Amino acid sequence: MYLGGNDFRKVEESLTGFRIVEIKDNPNLMIDVSAACNYIKSGYLLLIYDRTQAIRGCDALDLE
Repeated sequence: MYLGGNDFRKVEESLTGFRIVEIKDNPNLMIDVSAACNYIKSGYLLLIYDRTQAIRGCDALDLE
């Protein structure tokens, strides 16, 4: 799923039905990925993001 280059403010999907999700270039994005965290940790889901985005719910992501 490609959501990059937009101005989405909040994503409320669980993302668990996808293998690759790109959300880069959405500077105002807020997303809680706790429902997908186990998929991210296991490598089943690749989340492509900017480290400056408001991404919550998964300690496996390298966020500031």
